[in-house]
Formats: sequence, C-alpha cells, structure tokens
Amino acid sequence: MKAMLCTACLLLAGAIGGGLAFAQAAAAPADVVQEVIDAVEKECLEGPGYVYTIGHVKAKRLAELVRERQPRLVVECGTALGYSGLWIARELKAAGRGGRLVTIEIDPALAKRAEANFRKAGLSDVITVRVGDARKVVQEIEGPVDFAFIDCNGENYLPVLRGLQAKLAPGAVIVADNTGVSAGQVRGYLDAVRARYTSREEWFDVNLPWCKRDAMEISIVPKEAKMDVIKTAFGQTAEGRAVDLYTLRNASGLTARVMTYGATLIGVDAPDRNGQFANVTLYLDTLDDYLAGHPSLGSTIGRYANRIGDAKFTLDGREYRLAANNGKNHLHGGPKGLGVLVWKAEPVRGDNAVGVALSLVSPDGDEGYPGTLNAKVTYRLTNDNELRIEYEATTDKPTVVNLTNHAYWNLGGAGSGDVLDHVMTLAADRYLEVDEGLTPTGRLLSVKGTPLDFTTPQAIGARIAQAAIGGYDHCFVLNKAPGALERAARVEDPDSGRVMEVFTTEPSVQVYTAIHLSDKLRSRSGAYGKSHAVCLEAQHYPDSPNKPSFPSTVLRPGETYRQTTIHKFGVKK
Repeated sequence: MKAMLCTACLLLAGAIGGGLAFAQAAAAPADVVQEVIDAVEKECLEGPGYVYTIGHVKAKRLAELVRERQPRLVVECGTALGYSGLWIARELKAAGRGGRLVTIEIDPALAKRAEANFRKAGLSDVITVRVGDARKVVQEIEGPVDFAFIDCNGENYLPVLRGLQAKLAPGAVIVADNTGVSAGQVRGYLDAVRARYTSREEWFDVNLPWCKRDAMEISIVPKEAKMDVIKTAFGQTAEGRAVDLYTLRNASGLTARVMTYGATLIGVDAPDRNGQFANVTLYLDTLDDYLAGHPSLGSTIGRYANRIGDAKFTLDGREYRLAANNGKNHLHGGPKGLGVLVWKAEPVRGDNAVGVALSLVSPDGDEGYPGTLNAKVTYRLTNDNELRIEYEATTDKPTVVNLTNHAYWNLGGAGSGDVLDHVMTLAADRYLEVDEGLTPTGRLLSVKGTPLDFTTPQAIGARIAQAAIGGYDHCFVLNKAPGALERAARVEDPDSGRVMEVFTTEPSVQVYTAIHLSDKLRSRSGAYGKSHAVCLEAQHYPDSPNKPSFPSTVLRPGETYRQTTIHKFGVKK
C-alpha cells in the first residue's frame, strides 16, 4: 500500500499561505455533495492501494467532531481523492462561520483529481489544495493549532506529529488514527505531548474490517496548558553554521518565532477580533531567502542602529572610520553588522514568560568599532500578551552602542496589503530635523502643524503624501524621562481589530513606512510592497556620537548597556 497517499488529516487553527487557490463557487445542494462523496468512496474501495485509507465510519466520526468543535481553519494531510476533505468541507460550509479547509497532497496528480471533486461538489470556496510534504507544511502554520486529526498510516507521518508540539494551543484536540501503525507508536507520540501538557484521552473503534483495534484516540489539551519554547533546525549558512528557530508560545496561544541568524524575529502570530491568527510581521519563507539579502526584516540592529554621518566619529580624541553603506553615511552597523551574524541561543523559562536569550561577541575593530562587545538580546513572551525585547552589552574599550529591532509590522497580516489605514498614535511632540542624507542636523522641531503630528490618533496614510520623502522615515523624540519604561506608540488595524502598543526605555523611535519595499520581496503570504508595513524602531538618536547635545551612546569598560522594548498585543472589538 502507498502509505503517503492515505487520507490523513490535520485540523489546524492557523494561517497557511501559498498553494493552489480555488475560484469562488456557489454552494452545491447537499445531495450533489453526497453524490460526489459516494462516487469517491466507491472508487477508493474498488481501487487497489486505497482500501486501507478510506472508511465511511471514520469520515462520519471526523465530521461529527468538526461539527462539535467548529475550527476556523482545517488542514488535511494526504488528501488523496479528497474523500475526508469533502466531509469536512461540508461541515465547515454548514457552520457558516467562515471556516476554511487546506488539503495537502504529495502527489500532484492526486491533488488535481481532489480539486476536481471539490469543485464538482460546489465546495471550492472553502477549500485550498497544496502540493508538498506535510512535514514542511506543519512548519509554515501561522497561529496555534486547536484541532488536529492525524492519520498515522505509515511512519512518514510521525515527524508531522512531533512537529505539532510547537503549534498546539490551549484547549487543543488531537485525534490520532493508528490504522496503519501500532498503537505503541501513537502512544509514544502522545507521551511526548504529555511531557509538555496535561491531557486526557478517549479511545474508540471505528469498526472497519481492516482496522486494528483502538483505531482512534482523542487527546485533549485543557486550558491550563503550559507555556512553551521549542527549538527546531532552520538551516545552515554557506559556511556550514547551523541556524536554529525558537518558537515561543504563551498560555493564550500567542506565538513568536526567533531565529539565531541575526537574532531575527520572523513571526508573531496574533489573533484578530474573531480569533483568527495571522503573522503580523513581514518575514521570508526560508533561511536561504534571508541569506540572499533582505531589508533587515525583524533583525537585531547594531552595533549602532540608524545613521552615523560621514561614516565616522571621534571618541576620547581618536577618530574611528566605519563602512559607508548608505551613501556617505554608515547605516545599521554596516554591511556585516549584528543582523547578519549567527548568535548563540538558550531557551528561557519563567513563571509568567518563556523566551530565548541570544548572545554573541563582536571583536575589537569589527566594522570599525572599537572594543570587544559582548552583546545579549533576550526575547520573552508573557502571558500578558507582551513580547519583551531586552538588550545588554559590555565592552573592554570605550565604544558607542545603539541596539534595536527592525521588525516590519502589518496588523492585518503579512502580505495583506498596505498599512495606510492603520491608525497610529505617538507620544512625541518633536522630531529630529535631517539633511538630504537623512542624518540629523542637531535641531529638534515641533510636529505641530506638520504631517508628522501623531500626538492624536491618525491614519498612517492620511497625510503621508505631504511628507517630504514620500513616506515616513523620521526619528520622533519621545515625551518621557530618560530611561523610564513608558508607552511610545499605539497602532490599530480597524479591519482586523488588532492593536499593538510599544513601550520602551529609549529616548526616540524611528518610524519607517517601508518606503523602499518592492514586490520582488515576497513570502508564502504574498508579495510585499511600498507602505506594506510600519517599523517602530526604539533607539537612541541617530548620529549621537557626532552630536554632543544628543543623549550619549558611549559605553565604557565596567558599564552595562541596557534597553527594554515591549510590544503588547490586544484586540479592539
């Protein structure tokens, strides 16, 4: 039998992009759906290689569970001719809650036949077919899994099961079918799940003549499920250095993903007002995509974020020359800054947060900066739906330091379009005047009466055309005491209801509306473009080393650089 062609299913709450999308179609009468189901069942039962994979009782029970749970997004792994998918899609359609089904099939020919069956049944408006290996698709899920059906007919699916451990939400339901493997293998997987969660199980026999006893198991992860941080491999650099991915999840299902290349934030899955999760930060699909070059998507920026004029500064009477990688200026620590290095990482676990602590050593003279810099960045995801980013650094020689994160935020979801309708508020009455190279002149100007006035809530796109550079790339001076952790910004997406508040200890925030993004940059969520995100880079003022009137960024031996920035996620109903 062909184990990989089985009608294995994963029911997953989350967002998966890419694949073959069907055109919108009107729902067919129920009898038409049943006619297609009957025809597919007949073909499966008569065709060699499928008899072990299809069961009317099994599909009916699965449909009952979908009806009871009403998941938002369903993923079926190994759709074959689409038999189970037809049952599932009919239930999602009947529920009328906007639930969708994504089916996965490794065989392109079978995927096309399944697509034809879905269209024939008039269910193609709720179904998308993807061709590919389910083990990889599991890694692409955006949002927590709240219902899973896994057909374990063949050991190829066991890695899929293990991959789900990083995706389960509190209250998740797992249904495992062991018709093709021993009950011990299914139990072994569920034991691994139990190592992280409290669960209960229910066994029942589907009464199929070819099924082994105890054909299905339901394992329910209750609301008191633990927070978790899980490490997985993400790839390796051209030099052979391993890059890992850390998935952080809190008790309410909010998820963040951080990779060790560049200490980069590549995902934050947050719910909208309807409970639908989406990745709200722009990302790329693979490590190779990042290695090919990108505009600092989610990267940790340093040693010095933003610009240093003329790519040089003087410290204690000595001039230091840096790489000029932004015209005549130095930008974001240079072409080989901290955002393109592989960091060491360790998981962090606490009573109210999970995280990952990343560290590296930047040697004396790195990119022209004096002193050996020991840098540490810790991402913590709390049960208060806060993503805390804490920075520390020490040096053995006087140097300058200014670290930040360069996440591109789109609260509608990555790839959903521009953020011009996002409503933004900034706690900033002033901004830094800049020259033609966007380096500060040293003057602090009032935002009053300008398109830079966000002291009251304003749509980002309301006055963006009036900005001198065709968008926002400005450093706003925050109304706060030095070093105090206070709110700097609030952004709301009216369509999804998602809200993000930013708190920081830093004196300023650079607001950048992705002026230079082009549609050549894309992920499985879609193509990106100008104004498809907003960056809120909490930091010290740019060019401070050359502006004595600006807050100092000098770090000396025996001192510790520290800064904290918090992104708090919520929903406006």
